[in-house]
Amino acid sequence: MTQKPKRQYPDLFEKVRIHMKWDDEKTKLWFHTENPLLGGMKPYAFLALRSEKAIKIIESMIEENSYDPET
Repeated sequence: MTQKPKRQYPDLFEKVRIHMKWDDEKTKLWFHTENPLLGGMKPYAFLALRSEKAIKIIESMIEENSYDPET
């Protein structure tokens, strides 16, 4: 049985949760919703297949969406 993203990747789960200003349930839903930026895969499934690449992509998405041109 595979672990849940929160248990297997607690730091990544927390980064997504904080960035999105969501609670645990909304963050969990995000990990289980198809994402076109991941080729239509769910982030959870992508983590299971290619964890290192998935972590880099998700962290990059957070970084790009956090960019503030005025700073």
